[in-house]
Amino acid sequence: MKRRNLIKTAGGIGAIGILGTAGVSANATEIADRDDLEQIEDDLEGDFVLVDDIDLSGEDWDPIDDFAGTLDGDGHTIQHMTIDDGAGSGGFFDSGDGMEVKNLRFEDAYCPPLGDWFHGIVAGEAEGTFTNIEIVDSTVDHDDWYGGGLIGFTYEGVEISDITLINVTVESDGYSEHSGGLTSWLSGDASNIYAENVDVSGPEWTGALVGYCNGNLTNCGVVDSEVSGDSKVGGIAGDILSDNELKNFYFRGNVNGGDEVGGICGDMGDISMSTGYVAAEVDGDDDVGIIAGTAGDVDSEYVYYDEDISSLSSDLATGLTTDEMTGEDAAENMEGFDFE
Repeated sequence: MKRRNLIKTAGGIGAIGILGTAGVSANATEIADRDDLEQIEDDLEGDFVLVDDIDLSGEDWDPIDDFAGTLDGDGHTIQHMTIDDGAGSGGFFDSGDGMEVKNLRFEDAYCPPLGDWFHGIVAGEAEGTFTNIEIVDSTVDHDDWYGGGLIGFTYEGVEISDITLINVTVESDGYSEHSGGLTSWLSGDASNIYAENVDVSGPEWTGALVGYCNGNLTNCGVVDSEVSGDSKVGGIAGDILSDNELKNFYFRGNVNGGDEVGGICGDMGDISMSTGYVAAEVDGDDDVGIIAGTAGDVDSEYVYYDEDISSLSSDLATGLTTDEMTGEDAAENMEGFDFE
């Protein structure tokens, strides 16, 4: 997959495409069908590579638990996966520590309410490396605590990069705190993330990409997306903890909530924020802002918002008209962006 590493225009980061990759392990076990996928459970520390697209329709998928190996999609797609609603928690993987998943596409995947904490398409809970992954036309419907389009819950040290989310819904069913189009709980760094037509909803800690963020977010773009919740609701993240960085980002869509509602983040700690913009309608009851609902001591530079779309203002950013943020005018008005 390929992705721009910087926001080059006011349009922002573009979607990536899975092109197939080099560098597949010579010792990797080849995966050609469902039966092969199920055999991963026999070698949880092994290296595996897909050699074909795989259709999982017809029978619900039982998540693989405690995976610590490598799964390389090599540009292939896993289609029509529905997680077994008796699984308790999970995704394709239930959990994993030190796993690596890369170069893989999921299409038309569904994670239903599982009755336990963790819900995601790739994994319910995980620590490891996740890169060059695309989630398309998929839904996570979670009913307890953590729901994410990629991973439900991540542990400290996780590394996530080069991810595309297209037509992804993460919705809560009842008491379900923490919802994110990427992950509900980020405990590491995420970079080069593009989301389009993402719809995320949940009672608390809800964001188009991350619900609760304790990590750095770099090169993150969200377009044509909706975020809604009761508290700590944001276009990028519901809550970003202090001592983290948000760099090269944008959100275009709608954010609706009760209290602590922001076009970028619902509750923003003492963070560094640079080179980004928001063009969104933001509505809420209390502590509502075009950038953040509530914010600590934020070091903000080169951040802008479209004042034609929202009447809200912010000391953390510069308001510009739509025309001033478009075409040649954007290059003149949006200092800090690279338009070449």
